[in-house]
Amino acid sequence: MSEVKITNNQDKKELIKITINGAATNVEKGTSLSDLLKQIEPVDPSEKKYLVVSSKKAKNFVEGYTLNTNLGRILVDLDKDLDNFKIEDVKLSWTTADKVVFGPISLEGYDEKSLVSKEVKRNANDIFLLHGESESYLGFSITNHKDTSLIPEGAENDTIGKVTAGATLLRKFGKDDFIKDVEVKYETKSSIEKLKLDTTLMEGMELYSHVNIELDRLSPDSVEAFLTYMDGCDSILTIEDTTNAYVRIENPLPFKIPVENNRPQRKSGYVFVRNSGFRKNSIYIYRSDFMRLVHQNNIGKITNGLDLIKVARTGENVLIRTDPQRIFVVGMTQSKAQEVLGELGITQERSGDIEADSVIVSQSPSITMGITDKIVTTAIPCKDLIHIKFFENEAPLSTNYIKDVSGFFRNNPIGKLNIVASSESLVMLDTNDKKIGIVHENVPEHGDIGYLGITNMSRPWYGMIGIRFLPDDEYGPTGELLQSTNIVGKVVKGFNKLSSLESTLYFTEVL
Repeated sequence: MSEVKITNNQDKKELIKITINGAATNVEKGTSLSDLLKQIEPVDPSEKKYLVVSSKKAKNFVEGYTLNTNLGRILVDLDKDLDNFKIEDVKLSWTTADKVVFGPISLEGYDEKSLVSKEVKRNANDIFLLHGESESYLGFSITNHKDTSLIPEGAENDTIGKVTAGATLLRKFGKDDFIKDVEVKYETKSSIEKLKLDTTLMEGMELYSHVNIELDRLSPDSVEAFLTYMDGCDSILTIEDTTNAYVRIENPLPFKIPVENNRPQRKSGYVFVRNSGFRKNSIYIYRSDFMRLVHQNNIGKITNGLDLIKVARTGENVLIRTDPQRIFVVGMTQSKAQEVLGELGITQERSGDIEADSVIVSQSPSITMGITDKIVTTAIPCKDLIHIKFFENEAPLSTNYIKDVSGFFRNNPIGKLNIVASSESLVMLDTNDKKIGIVHENVPEHGDIGYLGITNMSRPWYGMIGIRFLPDDEYGPTGELLQSTNIVGKVVKGFNKLSSLESTLYFTEVL
């Protein structure tokens, strides 16, 4: 059993036993939840406000009811607890084309507000209560219909539940039929409590501070998209939407998600990424089981911490850990990558500039699930890396376009653009066959040097990318008229290297 000890001025402290993320440990009595998490998690909970829960002892919860009748069984879900109803050998009272009614029944201990007469709307298979002056009855709706009934003041109708199986019996009941008794089906669940950071830890607590996801190697591209997103948000997912079936997280990265591993059933605790259609790229973590959906790729399953997903609500944050973690060394120096990969037991093979301080611009294999025991890291001298300040507020569409065609996403530190042509006045850069038309944004008044621009959709050569070497009062960075140009950013370091680059421009972003 491991121990987590909080340093203080006392030589000896009483230890208590708790479980954190499935592992038993000892902590000093009086330790706060915040102090514990700062020692075991990489992200400070007080800064990111991610969700922490405590799972208490298991309790029995009512899952459903079975009404045993002389004709067969009827399964029902009820909004109100049947423990207060004494239903035993209750005979059928009357039937109509719209309903069957049993009773009278006892409502001992069943507290209702004042009753008022009101027209109610019932749907087929609804279960409802009919109240008289001194007696009450249990009714079952056969058809959609309206009726006048005594209902609790403030209520919309007299419905208390719904028949989930056995509804065909409702039309077969006659005057001699009856309900024998009621069986209650229980499900054992652990009650879950969200904890505040100043909570003092108590003996026997079972805590969860993160979700462990075992990633699926059958979805390499989808997994990489997920891992890239995780890198950009400090491994914290913000819940965008919650339903009884799943929690959903928006993925803003412009990855093209292929169709892969979309055959598995959507089970509780499984993680999927949508590959097409509405909310494409969104991440879904399921709370309950559903049939498969071809528009979603399975990327993994939760191995620990599902309680966090079950209680998460829209706007809350959940800390995620993955197995494997992302293996990505682009943007590091060759020496730093050697250190990182060595800790993971992976051999580095250097390519391009192999000097220790050169910066890595690509790795092969490029995605985590393709890596086994070796990575080839290709680097360039640091002095050849171009630094660009993007005008994201002034030209958001154009900026996203540049980052997309260059492979530079918000958490990918190096972008790549191939050089198409170069002259004494400007350099033209390739779009990697991703050319699209962009509306006018941040149109310049002068063709100043060092500015990165694209041709907007007003010209046939829309989408072209360029940087000016010489100033011009008429033409922009792509050689088009100024009004046909969107200015996307400015080179703030490495401008003097641009004219000497032969085939490829590698850049990083200056924030």
